Formats: sequence, structure tokens, C-alpha cells
Amino acid sequence: MNKLKIVSIIFLAITFQMIGILPSINVKAAEQTSNEKDFVIKDGVLTRYVGEGGDVVVPDGVEAIGQNAFNRSYIMNKTITSVILPDSVTAIGNLSFYSCDNLESVKMSDSVKSIGREAFFGCTNLTEISSLEGVTTIGSHAFALTPWLDRRSEENPFVIINGNLINGKNCKGDVVIPDTVHTIVGNAFSFNKKITSVSIPDSVKSIGAAAFVDCSNLITVKMSNSVESIGLGAFENCIRLKNIRLSNSLKQIEEMAFNNCKKLTNITIPDSLSKIDPYAFVNCVSLKYVTISNKVTSVESYGNKAFFNCPNLTFYGQDKSYIQSYANKNKIPFKKITIAATNKILAVGETYRLNLNSMAKCTWKSSNNSIASVNYYGQITAKKKGKATITATLYGKNYQCVITVK
Repeated sequence: MNKLKIVSIIFLAITFQMIGILPSINVKAAEQTSNEKDFVIKDGVLTRYVGEGGDVVVPDGVEAIGQNAFNRSYIMNKTITSVILPDSVTAIGNLSFYSCDNLESVKMSDSVKSIGREAFFGCTNLTEISSLEGVTTIGSHAFALTPWLDRRSEENPFVIINGNLINGKNCKGDVVIPDTVHTIVGNAFSFNKKITSVSIPDSVKSIGAAAFVDCSNLITVKMSNSVESIGLGAFENCIRLKNIRLSNSLKQIEEMAFNNCKKLTNITIPDSLSKIDPYAFVNCVSLKYVTISNKVTSVESYGNKAFFNCPNLTFYGQDKSYIQSYANKNKIPFKKITIAATNKILAVGETYRLNLNSMAKCTWKSSNNSIASVNYYGQITAKKKGKATITATLYGKNYQCVITVK
């Protein structure tokens, strides 16, 4: 065989080999539906996706998925089936994948720290999300109406992601929130008509907007002293809510937080709070006793009344306080805080319920429990003959009653 023949054979072999692999190259190219022209990126933020859908691979270097980035075009967002985010992405904005009906999977790294409000809302085929290990903050309804959330709710009525309780809508009866939770995310329990009470542990710092909105059978909320903020409309339309003790660390009650809580009769504003936002207690028609410390210096703004349509209201506070002048200005009854009795005679074994005239939630203590004890609610039990002083402490001030047991 001469050299020319050998070269010809080698050339033909290489040609056939190339022909054999070309189809696989073309298939791979067809599967890759994303290119740089599919994305509008500004200062590291993907502001808009303009591709044809399918399997979307977001380019390296993108630091955040902007608000509405994938849902600007109603037709386009129906064609997206999967999304892969690079390690550079740290945030997913509000409504970014809103109603992407055919989106089935989202792959992200632990670099993602925040997911915005309604980011994946209405993605009715979304079953796979990985990974959420790095996420620290999550907006309300971020995963609402997705099979992924439905499956998680079936596994456990508390859906918790790194301390964020994002869904409790399968809970019922007396609910005790786990102490692994630090944030009750907005709308977490909204429209849950099966819960009757909620106990919030010391780990929780904030209650998000509309977290318990329209929980119409919720009667009692036991709030720990760790809670610092109550969001917009958090307990709005909880029409049977009657008993709630606010946290002593509370720094903010946002607008409409207790709007239309028709059974609420008594509220004690902690002295950690300096202002009450507009409409915070609007339409609380049964509200009679509102105790406010002299630390509060603002109850409304822009003419919007925090206690609008509370016809039975009386404010309780200290002389020469802001709330006293506010009450006088708005023609609302005001009374100075006092204890219901300063002296009381009881027989051995007799009980007596002591309270402040404002019905405020305070701390109770007996100078001698062997003579007369007092519980958390001010219930006194006479045990043996003698005298004991019962002290109620509110806003750092003591109110006392001498109990004589005969």
C-alpha cells in the first residue's frame, strides 16, 4: 500500500468519525436555550429575561435576580421549564418568577441569602428547589401555590427554612411554634380557620405582615418577650381574638396590626414602645382598657387615628403623660393607674382575684407566700393567719395591697 492510499484511508476515517459526532454536538446546542442576549443585566442585577424559555441558565457574574425579572411577559414566562442560577447570585427579588406555570425546577447554590415576596408564587408545576441552605430571609407568599410547598406542608404542618416559618396553614387547634423559629414570615398562617390559640417562643423576633390575617377562630396569643415587631395587618380580621399579651421587647406595631379584632377588650402597651402606628387598633369595637406608659410619645400621624372606631375606649396611664394629653385632646376618657384594693381581709383557704383598674398585664409577687400566695394572673390564696403584701409591678412602678389572713 503506497503512502497516498494510506493518507486517503486516514482522511476518510477521520471524516466519518467527525460525521458521527456532529449530531451529538447539534443536540447539545439545541438543549442549551440560553445565551447572553437572553438577559438584560445592569450593575450585576438581572432585570429582565427576554429569551424563548425552556431550560434557562443564568450567566455567571449575575449577583441578583431583580423584581419581576422573569414575569414581565405573560407569554414568555409560560415557556420556562427550569432555571439554574450561578454561585454569584445572592438575592432573588420580589415577584421574580411569579406565575411561571411550567417552571418545574430551580437549582441554586448556598450563596442565595434572600428570597423576596411572592418570588415563586403560582408556579404550579414547581416541585424541585435546591438548595435553600444559605437563605436567611424570605418574603411573604414566596412559594405559595406550588407543589413544592404542598409536599412540605404534608410532611410537617410547620414549613421552616433556616428559622423562617413560611407556612403553618395545615396547623389546627392549639399551636405551639417550635423554638427553632426566629421569624414568622408574612402570611404564614393567613386564612387558617382551624387554629384557636398560638404560643410564640422566646426565639421569635418578628411577626410578619398579615401573618395571622383572617384567622377567624383564633382566641388566644401567648407572645414571648423576645418579639420586637408586629407587621402590617398581622392579626387583622381575627374577629374572635380576645386574649393577647404583647412582648416587653416590642419596638413596633405597624398599621392595621389589630384591625377589626372585634372581641379584644384589653391591651397593655409595653414601655419598650415609643409610638403606635396609624390604624393599629382600628375597629376594635369591644376595646375598653388600653394601658399606655409614659414612654409612648406618638399615637398617630398625618391625622390617621390608631384607635379609630373604638367607641368604648378608656386610656389608663400616669399623670402628665403624653397619653393623658392625647386623650384630653381627642375627648377619650383617661384614668390614672391604681390597684383595685389596698387592703383586704381573707379567711384561711379563701381566694381573691386582685387586679389593676386598667386590667393591665403586670407581674405579681407576695412578700410571704406561706401566708398568702399570688399567681401569674393576680389570684391570691390565703394559706395561714398573718399579713402579706401583694405587689403588682407595671412600667417599673409598684402597686401594693396588704392581705390580712384571719
